[in-house]
Amino acid sequence: MHHSATFDTVDLFTQHNKNIKHGFAYGRLNIGFGKRNDTDEAVVRNRSATAEAAGFAPENIISLKQTHSNIVHVVDESNKADYISHSKSYATMYEGDALITNIENVMLCVQTADCAPILIAAKNKKYVAAIHCGWRGVISGIIDSTMDKLKSLGCDDLLVAIGPCIHRESLECSGIDGLPESHIFNVGDRKFFDLPLYCKDRIESFVSAECYISPYDTYAMPDRYFSYRREQESYGVQFSFVGLVC
Repeated sequence: MHHSATFDTVDLFTQHNKNIKHGFAYGRLNIGFGKRNDTDEAVVRNRSATAEAAGFAPENIISLKQTHSNIVHVVDESNKADYISHSKSYATMYEGDALITNIENVMLCVQTADCAPILIAAKNKKYVAAIHCGWRGVISGIIDSTMDKLKSLGCDDLLVAIGPCIHRESLECSGIDGLPESHIFNVGDRKFFDLPLYCKDRIESFVSAECYISPYDTYAMPDRYFSYRREQESYGVQFSFVGLVC
């Protein structure tokens, strides 16, 4: 097991605001409780190493028990300590698939192994957000609910980075009902879904947004990323994070 973390970052964020830290982890460092037969103690070490590599205190990680829902959590000064406390073990995590905050020095994290990690910073407000969105999240409407919440907070001009995830060439969706036909592509008698393009287009249908899509396909890069579709029950998960800093 590796005990270091490396991140891809996007200039899009730092060009606009030097007080945003963000990144997409790679190198197959598992940070998911209950994954790959890793013990909770090993996962805590990996999470701490990831936070430290990102420049955050490990005790300031905020993450959720992700359930492919449309549930969005807003973290502020009044509830920060509660969210940090509940993020320390899988048994106590709050359920949901998106986090939003306007406070500094907390690390909003999403875990992925083919789903799209979406990191967001508002241009016109002091808010950042992180979304976990796979094809189930497309159907449940997690992007819609997150955009609605951001707009209610006055955030309608966004910087968006859609990180490494499964790409169209790898995401066969034959037999999956409920995905938008606009982003399904036929190859012979097989159907494939373009998850990152859907995420970008859906966000832009709600707000003004400057979007970046990572070129990396998690399924096609076994030496760099975990992939549920490739590894099935032996899969791990990687972190993506965003946070405001002083």
